[in-house]
Amino acid sequence: MTWVMIPELFPTYMRGRASGLCTVLLWGINICVGQFTPMMFEGWGGTGTFVFWMIMDFIGAISIAKFAPETKGKTLEEIQALWTK
Repeated sequence: MTWVMIPELFPTYMRGRASGLCTVLLWGINICVGQFTPMMFEGWGGTGTFVFWMIMDFIGAISIAKFAPETKGKTLEEIQALWTK
């Protein structure tokens, strides 16, 4: 889902740079999750860790629903027009 959504969100003239930046941020966040989850398990236990990630997922889902535009059935030019409003 992520690899399909990232390029569709940006207009053609900035798609390469924006996709690259999003990829770097995505991998950086993945590294943080991988590094901190074992420490969270040790300090908070399994329940606390999973509740924390559940809350983060919930916040992410709400953010996507609120801020990400619908691109289904739209041309690249129509998507670009969404961002210039």
